[in-house]
Amino acid sequence: MGHVLVAWGAVQVPLYQAEVEVRDRQPATRDRAFREALEVVLDRLTGTADWRTDPAMAGMLPRAAQWVERYQYHERTETTSAEPAAGEESLDLSALQGIELPTRLWLEVNFAPRALASSVKRSGYAIWEGPRPQLVVWLLDDGLSGRRWVGPEDPLGKALQRAADHWGLPLVWVQSRPELVGRVQMADVAGGFMEDFRTLQAQIAGTDGYLLLKSRPLPGGTVSLSGEFALHEGDVHALEPAKDDPDSVAQVALSAVSRVLASRFAVAYDLTLENRARIQVQGVDSYHAYARTLRYLEALPPVEQLTPVRLEGDVLEVEVSLATSAARLAEFMGLRPFLNPAMPLETVPAQSELPVLYFLYPQQARLPEQSQ
Repeated sequence: MGHVLVAWGAVQVPLYQAEVEVRDRQPATRDRAFREALEVVLDRLTGTADWRTDPAMAGMLPRAAQWVERYQYHERTETTSAEPAAGEESLDLSALQGIELPTRLWLEVNFAPRALASSVKRSGYAIWEGPRPQLVVWLLDDGLSGRRWVGPEDPLGKALQRAADHWGLPLVWVQSRPELVGRVQMADVAGGFMEDFRTLQAQIAGTDGYLLLKSRPLPGGTVSLSGEFALHEGDVHALEPAKDDPDSVAQVALSAVSRVLASRFAVAYDLTLENRARIQVQGVDSYHAYARTLRYLEALPPVEQLTPVRLEGDVLEVEVSLATSAARLAEFMGLRPFLNPAMPLETVPAQSELPVLYFLYPQQARLPEQSQ
């Protein structure tokens, strides 16, 4: 799945596109593939699988074709062998010269964003359409032959990448930053001594957080997987240990990551107009600025609920549900000054019938101390 870089470390993923392997090009096969593709897209859009138990949302699946904007088939030739099992020799591909290798057929499905998003909103679900934090992945294999960092070429690494693609989570494997690997003691991580590791993560430029996973092989081709993840300047979230085949444990881990991030960044559309306002903040040109702005606004006493609704260039727009009026909110912001008042931008007009407050993110930003 391709990713497009945006203004800060976060990444915009193709939320409304999914690819499904198919046996043939028959209409019945294509219709089943449309349904499978829509399942993936709804997982990404909502950030969880909870929608599957909602009759209204699940009822969309048999009608998947009505949201399809375009589709196309792709044939791919198998050019690499499967990962050899322990004790087996890898296949010499040069010996296959002149032999026709098998091909696999895939159907790429693109859904109409506005029509599908509208249907999801009408069902009352929050949608996570904005850029997604980019996580550095550390995968520690704690096997019988010793500990080692493994990457996306490992069977479990491949399973994790497939799960991340399913949930629309952009990953950066630490192997692409070799200067970092030597700065982490595997024994400390394996033993749960995480202070030095977590300190290092906050210093990694160009990313928004980390995902640390510890695996151990089990009999029968299964594996145990545990770990944690965090965004920079955010809480550390422990992942429940799982024991199963690589694809299953990868799905458990990445679905948990997606659920937490969606609870933070997905936008709900069920607020009433009473005591609501929009806040537009200019100069939000990094993930740190984004996170600090949200932390500041959430801590204001009148703010009961906050949802990001737009990030265009370096302009962030959020919608707030208040315990008082928008005018009173401005007064509270004056008591804990952080954002500077600003004039509206003609190039990025606010798109709302609600009252709009305009601010500028300070270049030398420090959050005000919390009142005791």
